[in-house]
Amino acid sequence: MNTTPPKAFVSHSSADQDRFVREFSRRLREDGGIDAWFSEWELAPGDSLVDGIYEGIKDAQTFILVLSPNSIKSKWVTEEINGGFVRKVENGCRFITVRLDRVDIPEPLRHTIWVDIDDFNNYDKQFARIRDIIFEIRNKPAIGQAPTHSILTITPPSGLSKLEFFLLTQIFEEQFNNKKSTIDTKEFIEAAIKHGWKEDIIAESFNFLRDELYIYTHYVLNRSSYPKTVYLQTRGWEIMLRSTKKDYGSALKSLAVYLVDHASEYGRKSDHNLAEAIGQDDEFTRRLLENLENQGYITLSKYLGSTYFVTSVKPYLRKALEGGLLDD
Repeated sequence: MNTTPPKAFVSHSSADQDRFVREFSRRLREDGGIDAWFSEWELAPGDSLVDGIYEGIKDAQTFILVLSPNSIKSKWVTEEINGGFVRKVENGCRFITVRLDRVDIPEPLRHTIWVDIDDFNNYDKQFARIRDIIFEIRNKPAIGQAPTHSILTITPPSGLSKLEFFLLTQIFEEQFNNKKSTIDTKEFIEAAIKHGWKEDIIAESFNFLRDELYIYTHYVLNRSSYPKTVYLQTRGWEIMLRSTKKDYGSALKSLAVYLVDHASEYGRKSDHNLAEAIGQDDEFTRRLLENLENQGYITLSKYLGSTYFVTSVKPYLRKALEGGLLDD
C-alpha cells in the first residue's frame, strides 16, 4: 500500500503569491493530500534558485502552471515551463494549467489540461478536479448490466458455461437490482428454454451452481427437477459483481484500506456507515464485506436480519494490500 503523497511543482509568478498561489498551495497540501512544492516554503535565503527549482521539478509527478498576465511576463516561469515539458516527455509527468483572469493561453500550452479559476474565494469544484487528475481518479459512471439477449453473446467467466452464466445473471438481476431476497425460477427457466436449452441441461446447470457454491436452492419434493426458489451465495455475488460492476476491484480495495486505517472503530460502524465512507450503496458494500470475510481477512456480525458490523480485521489484510493482492 503506497502511502507516499504525490509531489506537485507549482510554477507561478511571485506577483500572484499573495492573491492566490500561497493559499492554493496550502490547500493542495492540507486538503488534497498532495506534496506541493511552493518556492516560498522550499527556498531559504542564500539557496541557489536554479538548483532548487531543478530539484523541485525533477521530483514532481505533476507540474502545475498558474497562468496569469503576470506569469506570462516572467522569465523564470518560462524556464520552469520548459523544464516541466521535458519532464512530461521523458517521464510522463502530468502538466496542468490553472488559468487566472481568463488570460489567453499560449499556443504551446493549448494541448495541456487547463482549469479556469475566476473566484479565488470559491473554487472548490475546480480544486476537486485538479486533485482528482493528480490522483488519477476518473469520475465516469460505471457501465451498467447488458440486457439479457446481449448476455448470450458475452464470453462467460472462466469455469462457467453460457447457460450457467445466463442463470446467474437472471438471479443477480432480481436479487441485486430488484432487491428480492429469494427468487422464483419459473420465468427465467422459461426464458432459457426459449433460447434453445434443453430442460435436463438446465436442471444440471442449477445442480452445478449449487454444488460449486454459487447459489442456494430450494426444491419442492416430487414436483420438479428444477429448484423452486434460489438466491446467491458469496461466490455467486462476487463473480456477478466482478462481471457487471467495473469498479468492483477498486471498491474492494478502497474498503480494505478504510478498514485498515480505522482500526479503532471496529464494531462501531455498520455496513451503511462503511458504504458512505467509500461512496457505494449498502447492498454492494455488504457483498464486498462478505468477500473479505470469505478470504479470511475480517470477521462479521449480522444484526437485525441484514445489518453487518466488522468485529475484527486480521493482520493479513494489511499484508494483502501491501503485497498488491487486492489490486484489480
